[in-house]
Amino acid sequence: MGRFCLKSSRREDKKREGKPEKRFLPSDKKGVVCITNTEFVGRLTDLANNYRTKYMWGTFGSLISSELIRQKVAQYPNNYSTERQNVLAGLSGKQVWAFDCVGLIKGILWGWHGSVNETYGGAVYASGGVPDATADGLFRLCGKSGEVSENLPVGSVLSLPGHIGVYAGNRRVIEATLGRRGDGVVFSDLADAGWRGSALLPWVEYPGSPSGADPSAIRRYLTGQNVGDSIGEMDLDGDGKVNAKDLVLAQRKNSPAAVPGSVVRIKPGARVYGKSYGFASFVYDTEWIVKEVNGDRAVIDSSADGGEHINSPVSVQDLILTGNR
Repeated sequence: MGRFCLKSSRREDKKREGKPEKRFLPSDKKGVVCITNTEFVGRLTDLANNYRTKYMWGTFGSLISSELIRQKVAQYPNNYSTERQNVLAGLSGKQVWAFDCVGLIKGILWGWHGSVNETYGGAVYASGGVPDATADGLFRLCGKSGEVSENLPVGSVLSLPGHIGVYAGNRRVIEATLGRRGDGVVFSDLADAGWRGSALLPWVEYPGSPSGADPSAIRRYLTGQNVGDSIGEMDLDGDGKVNAKDLVLAQRKNSPAAVPGSVVRIKPGARVYGKSYGFASFVYDTEWIVKEVNGDRAVIDSSADGGEHINSPVSVQDLILTGNR
């Protein structure tokens, strides 16, 4: 089973200046993430202990700036009150990192390592075979849900409707939250949130514990080998089977070749083509049908379910292909 290579670099923040930093990169040629549960929790612990963070809906490790606030308010207006915007504005340019609950997990698995000179702190969006899923969606990808107890393997994910965290052992949970347990990436007690379910991440090794979806099966899936139904949650086209069509969709998600009739999603934060502003929040959470493509410019028209019509231009590079009609 593939493991991460460790590569030294340096952080620019003065607090840790001069200390080598470990950045993990996929060891296999296909770039499918697979690290141990202790490595995973170790990186989360380092983030919680050594970085200033704040909770921001729709983020996975960006430095807070006036531009980031503007983008997220435009994307998710219902999640950013005026009071919250003012709090965040006071942190702009002060090297504070923004995460939401599932963005914390995705950010680490996508390679976040606190680099102030790289977009998203070094994370690469939707990389390593880890999809851009919601909190509930990521939990479903883990397979069978189990009970919540202090005996869970370290690195297990914990779930509530719309929220997700990571068990760090000794009854401690690492989560990105906003409320009575804190604001940002924090440690909380296992009993504090009323977690309802637990699961094992497919991209993390849990020695002695079978994961809900075997990482080696995911790797075989992404490289075109037959895996049958062992990762049924990877059924990308919704036909109830994991087959060659799903493989094609998986391989094309991050380098889409959109054509008229393609079904796509728009990358979080993407702007209207040729404009300085983004889309309404619901646009990012909806599948759309491509109406036309001209060079690097595409036009999305109706939603895949036919319930919405926006007829809006968007850069082809901001499209994530999810299927073809």
